[in-house]
Amino acid sequence: MTPHTAVGIATFQQTTPERDLLYLDKAWSALQALTLPAADEPRGTTAYRMFEGSVTPTEYGWEPWIRTILPDEVAGIRDDLRSIDDDRVLAWARTWRHPYEGDEDEELSYVRQFLDRAREFVERLARDGRGMVYMIG
Repeated sequence: MTPHTAVGIATFQQTTPERDLLYLDKAWSALQALTLPAADEPRGTTAYRMFEGSVTPTEYGWEPWIRTILPDEVAGIRDDLRSIDDDRVLAWARTWRHPYEGDEDEELSYVRQFLDRAREFVERLARDGRGMVYMIG
């Protein structure tokens, strides 16, 4: 829908400029699992901070998870996303299965595609000195 409208017609096209919006579809849960730090690692400066959270179920649906990431936090997230190499993705993929149980190769390709989009998005944010607000739900 057109940004900032309460009622409108769905165009099924992204109307917000690509530099301002990263839509992760169902890949957010995979990226959340991929970036989950070990128990002894701090969570505040890792890419996990970009994917952390879940909706809160209610009687009539859900409440979204909303987080603000300040511009000075973006560089740490960018650096952590850069550090995720293919070996880490493959090791993670052997232990994680999406609830929808798709074909393994297709699923891995899907997650890599959205990981690349996330990297590009955060690179732009860091370069422009911007933060972000994200929502799950």
